[in-house]
Order: sequence, then C-alpha cells, then structure tokens
Amino acid sequence: MSEAMTPTPVGIVLVGTGNVASHLAAALAAAPGFCLTAIANRSLDSARSLAAAVGSKAMAFGDIASTSPDIVIVSVADAAIARVAEEIGRIPGDPLCLLTSGTVGMSALAPMSSRVGVLYPLQSFTKGTAVDFSRIPVFTEASDPDSLRMADRLASALGMRLHHADENRRRTLHIAGVFANNFVNILLAETGRILGADGLPLDVVEPLVRATVDKAFEIGPEAAQTGPARRGDSEVMRSQEQRLPDDLRPVYRTLSKLITDSYKNDR
Repeated sequence: MSEAMTPTPVGIVLVGTGNVASHLAAALAAAPGFCLTAIANRSLDSARSLAAAVGSKAMAFGDIASTSPDIVIVSVADAAIARVAEEIGRIPGDPLCLLTSGTVGMSALAPMSSRVGVLYPLQSFTKGTAVDFSRIPVFTEASDPDSLRMADRLASALGMRLHHADENRRRTLHIAGVFANNFVNILLAETGRILGADGLPLDVVEPLVRATVDKAFEIGPEAAQTGPARRGDSEVMRSQEQRLPDDLRPVYRTLSKLITDSYKNDR
C-alpha cells in the first residue's frame, strides 16, 4: 500500500520588517500547511536579520517574482503601501496579495495581482513583546470567494479569531483601536508624569488599571465608571484641575465633561 502524499505547503513571501511583520514572520514560520519562503524589504539588512531569526531567506522587492509565491503579504506602514505595491509590480501567476492595514483598501495592491485581500489583526504589536495569536481577532476580505477562503485558511492556521470585515468596517475598528490603545497609552504616560512630579512610580496605579480593564469587560464600562466626574462633584474637579500642569488642564476638562454629560440623567 502506497503512503499518502503530503500536500505541498502554501508558499508565502512577507514584505516588511516592522512591528506587525516581525510578529507575523514568527507565526507564519510555524503555521501548519504554509511555508514562509522569503522576507522582502527595501533594506536587505533588515530582511536578512528577520529572516535569520525565523529560518527563512531575505530578498529584494525585484526578486519576489522569481519565488513563484502563492501568497504575498504586504505589512508595511500605511503610507508606504501604494508605493511598495508599485515598486514590486505585477507578479507572474497572480498570487493572492494581502495587506495587514486597517485603513487602506485592498485595491492598493492591484498593481501586484488581480487577486487581492486583507488580513487585518486588531492588535498593537511591538518588537520584542510577545503576543498570543490565539487571542487576536483578525478581519479578512478578498476580491473573490476563492481568495477569501485562502485568507481565512491562513488566519485559521495562525490560530487567530477569524472575522470578515469590509474596508468601511475596518476603518471603524481602527478608530476603536486608537481609543482603546493609543489614547490609553498616552493617558498612562501622562499619569506617570503626574506621579513622577511627586516622586511616585507609575506602577502604583497598576492594580487600579488592571482592575479597571477587568471590570469594564465584566460589567461594562458604563456600570464600572466611578470618580468625581461620575458623581458630578464640581468642587473636587476644580481642585484637581488646578493641581495639573497647564497643558493637561484642557484634557482633564474635556474628559470630565464627557463623563458628566454621560451620567447627567443619573443624578
């Protein structure tokens, strides 16, 4: 009896070496049924460094066509996607070309192939900081049903939580991510500045921050809200505002008003 033939892995070229690309490279290298054949980047030194870390090879944009890839993932800064797609140009064989952006439409990859799509992970990535791909929601879209099935298959092989979203919904998701991540980070940075002015470390609020997030997802952020603005305590708010640096006072007023306006019918 002859042994069953092992299916040929789907070959992938990853374009980019930034935060998202670096995490994707490691995950792609371990994805069952797929093979990360190469990492391409304008800077070959960066491509070589990332490729060496995940057991792949590095190449320039002009060499991508020679690998006959099944999938090309373009994971570069949003502002660079169109320029990179034009520089790479048409790839023989019409591979599925995916971008990882939440704000750029898949048509930006049209110069590379007629089969285009999106693999957008809703997560903040930083080099050197581990992430659990099994907890990351990923949103796919593609130009045709077969391409969408392939994008979904890749997302599943990466162990991600699969959803579908068109360009409009991804833009909404990206804005939500800015509120949930970018704005929270800058507020924590300013929290550190306020504490540091009196010789206190940022980690004194770590239990509070973790409890805030846990409670918000357990009972909802509306029910979890507390504090002077929630109570409408204008005297405490005036006193606190006066203690702040001048550049933070408008921020305090704006956020406090957002809270008081949200709960004015509850008092």
